[in-house]
Amino acid sequence: MNKKIHRSLSKWIEQAYEQDVSQDAEFNAFVEKLDDRILHTYFGWDQTKGDGGYWTQQTSYEHRWTGKRLVEEIQAIDPDEKLTILDVGCGRNEFKERLGKRVTGIDPYNALADIPVSIEDYNPVEQSDWVFALGSINFGDQQTIYNQVERVVGFCKPGGTIIIRANPGITHDHGKARWIDFFNWTEELINKFATDSGCTVVETGWDHPSTDTVRWGNRYYTQWRKN
Repeated sequence: MNKKIHRSLSKWIEQAYEQDVSQDAEFNAFVEKLDDRILHTYFGWDQTKGDGGYWTQQTSYEHRWTGKRLVEEIQAIDPDEKLTILDVGCGRNEFKERLGKRVTGIDPYNALADIPVSIEDYNPVEQSDWVFALGSINFGDQQTIYNQVERVVGFCKPGGTIIIRANPGITHDHGKARWIDFFNWTEELINKFATDSGCTVVETGWDHPSTDTVRWGNRYYTQWRKN
């Protein structure tokens, strides 16, 4: 649930019409649909705009942990490309360009995904050896994040690896991001979600070195092993 939209819209309706709809199922369903449209507008791919919609990648492939280092690690342990990797919220599907046929990218908002589908609606035939969620589990309230984490863990084979890039609650400085509800990840929540979903945290840290200047701020990366 997008708390920003829910709070603002329910308050406006109460002031304008003297009706409290904040607990109505129909109202909450409308908020969910509106939230999805706002996310689609911001993250969606539109080839008429040349470089896509309003969002563009602000992190450095060369410097970030979830960039060159991650790719080289996978290439070293899997030279024969036998691993399967699911990239959840793949955006422009850049990891497929770097890691080839190992990768299947899903994204409900970007036409460059292999499969245009959301976390909630994706039902794979088989689980994957590695699952990436590099910025895609960052929107909504804690229950939404919890549910999406459980889905992502479910996509992974037992003993497999999950890589998450998590936003510590930083809102993008763009007008179209105003109504996006960025979740405030903490190390405590990373550990809790991992434990609750049957995973062991292997490593957690900052994605970029502290010397880097990153528009929209640094992010956590965390590597889990599914028990």
